[in-house]
Amino acid sequence: RQTEAMENTLLAMADRSPLLETRNTYYGAQGILNKRANELLSACKDTYCQAFNDLVHNKREKTASPDSLELSLVGDQDFEVTLAVDKATSRLRYNCAEEMVALDARIAQLLGRSDLSENDNPLGPRTLCEALLDGIGRMQLEQNVRIVLLNQFDLVLTTELAHIYQSINRYLIDHGV
Repeated sequence: RQTEAMENTLLAMADRSPLLETRNTYYGAQGILNKRANELLSACKDTYCQAFNDLVHNKREKTASPDSLELSLVGDQDFEVTLAVDKATSRLRYNCAEEMVALDARIAQLLGRSDLSENDNPLGPRTLCEALLDGIGRMQLEQNVRIVLLNQFDLVLTTELAHIYQSINRYLIDHGV
């Protein structure tokens, strides 16, 4: 529903950008939305469904144990991706804080857990943002374009996600959760 608005935003950002490289990144992201939106959305949906199933069935990779942790340098590109996901996750969680408290409790109950870490909710912003980035990554795009597209999805979700979580909470309440 929002791809046209996202395209227009990217075109406006490209027009205002003083740097050719940044302008080309915005145009590249806009071109993907214009020509390959269905493929992009399908890839994001597929990765989200897989991430959801992995979390529900405890197949998600656990973080390394303290004994096996190593200190290593992080490349600039990896850092930018991590920063973009963290920023998007934090913004979405902040804008949906009230809905997320209730949803985290209900999902924990459905999963048979006493509590649920905010990053372990299969419907939560972290899972959603990581799945979006992974889905975008399946398109074999330049990293800058992937980050721009993630940021565009984040802007759309910022206004939509609270309503979605409210609907899910209402559905779960209506079904006794």
